Amino acid sequence: MTYFLEKLTTTNFQNLTHINLSNNKITNLPKNFGTLPCIQWLDLSYNRLGIRGQYKWLWIEQFAIQKSLIFLNISYNLLKELPVYIDKLRTLRELKISHNMLQRLPKRIINLKNLEILDVSYNWLLYLPPTLFFVNRCLRTLDISMNPFLSTDLHYTVGEYNVIPSLIELSSNILLNHRFVAVTFIYYFHLRYFY
Repeated sequence: MTYFLEKLTTTNFQNLTHINLSNNKITNLPKNFGTLPCIQWLDLSYNRLGIRGQYKWLWIEQFAIQKSLIFLNISYNLLKELPVYIDKLRTLRELKISHNMLQRLPKRIINLKNLEILDVSYNWLLYLPPTLFFVNRCLRTLDISMNPFLSTDLHYTVGEYNVIPSLIELSSNILLNHRFVAVTFIYYFHLRYFY
């Protein structure tokens, strides 16, 4: 697979816009992968990107992919953390990172200003970055279902993260009491937790 991925970055494939590399047991992508100038859609789901514990993905540091990638699916990859430079993908509109082992999202995820869809369902998230709802005005769909969020008072914070409220605390009366007025721009908010 490594040989194939290296060949993918040759001149013959410079015009690729959609790449599906799902279900290939990939543990890492070569640095040159990020130099493909036209990639808009990349599916890396059902691989093993988190198996090595390396979260400095050099291909994300490449300028070409930073200015072209719109869709990224890294679901089902045994990820415990997001890549260090995930916030460099400034053109990203849809990010799917479900079914991993993430306990938190990096604070820098708010730098993804064009992000419209964020799926972090089926992880181990305990908290969300407090500014996620207020800084990103493009966010339309947020799926945080099936995460074991801590249920506590809305004003309680741990480090830089606010603790996610319980379903009862999320009722409209509570939101109004705590002056969460900026949440109105989210059209679809999927929150589900089964005991």
